[in-house]
Amino acid sequence: MTEHQPSVLVLDLTMAGQSSLPSIPDLLATSPGTRVLILPMQEDPAFARAALRIGAAEYLLKEAAPKELVGAARQVAKGATYH
Repeated sequence: MTEHQPSVLVLDLTMAGQSSLPSIPDLLATSPGTRVLILPMQEDPAFARAALRIGAAEYLLKEAAPKELVGAARQVAKGATYH
């Protein structure tokens, strides 16, 4: 992510069979202006709370409609929350 500094990074909480939670602080350190929007498959709120606690800006369940994802990304890019 050093080449690109996106406004919003949409991140799955499980990538390649491993949790991506530990990567959030490193991503934010590399690109401090990027806001992380988590798309967890799990409906367990503990995953979302953990992501928010370590720096994610917002979360949206993967079952959300595409229009919701776009709306959430726009809100997060503005520094606001979607929920």
